[in-house]
Amino acid sequence: MASVLLATAAIVVFLLSDWEYLADNAPSWLEDIKWFIPLLVGVVMSSIVIYLKWEPFFADKGEPHFVASFIALLVPSGMIVLIIVNSLGYLDVGTGR
Repeated sequence: MASVLLATAAIVVFLLSDWEYLADNAPSWLEDIKWFIPLLVGVVMSSIVIYLKWEPFFADKGEPHFVASFIALLVPSGMIVLIIVNSLGYLDVGTGR
């Protein structure tokens, strides 16, 4: 399941990066979506992995492999928050727009 999600995200990112429309002054919301989609897939994939690992790692939640799964969830989640906050104009993260 995780490999299918990762492959789908890679294909979407590849198609979006080669799209001619994005190279010629695309609207800011479209630029945000270009980053938002792979990050959202990462959050979904990490959530599924944590759900699947929850029971097997029940006794040892401090296992580095389990903790890495939470970090893999938090990093794209934080990036999504930054994109939303930047899009709303509350914070300038230096995207040059």
